[in-house]
Amino acid sequence: MPWTERGRSAVKAVPKDKAQRNFTDPESRIMPSKDGFVQAYNVQSVVDEKCQIIVATEVTNSPNDAGVLRTLVEMAEQNTGRVPKKLSADAGYYAQDDVVWLEERGVMRILRPDVKNTARSRYVPGVGFRSRIHRSNGWHGS
Repeated sequence: MPWTERGRSAVKAVPKDKAQRNFTDPESRIMPSKDGFVQAYNVQSVVDEKCQIIVATEVTNSPNDAGVLRTLVEMAEQNTGRVPKKLSADAGYYAQDDVVWLEERGVMRILRPDVKNTARSRYVPGVGFRSRIHRSNGWHGS
């Protein structure tokens, strides 16, 4: 066994079995993808529907999209000088606080609750999906 200058034996540094670290990009994270897991970032963009240009973008190391909707809308407003008239996003962005915030700003939203996550979609046993989406979004009709 090799000796150090103080006369003690050197201990070989061995990482734990599940320890993982990216030494070239330590801020990135291991995230699920369609191909399994990848070392990555999560990027969200806001695109102007009419002009088809990106008006805001956010890069995070969080694997989910929850909690970034408000930031993206604020960035789009700052970059364009306008509050968006309407917004569409997938269920991963859904948060009841953001829905209320969008309503207060007058933004028409097409944002369905995440039906897989009952806490976020306010699931009520025995009530169908269509009823839940209308109730949580304040939409009425059949």
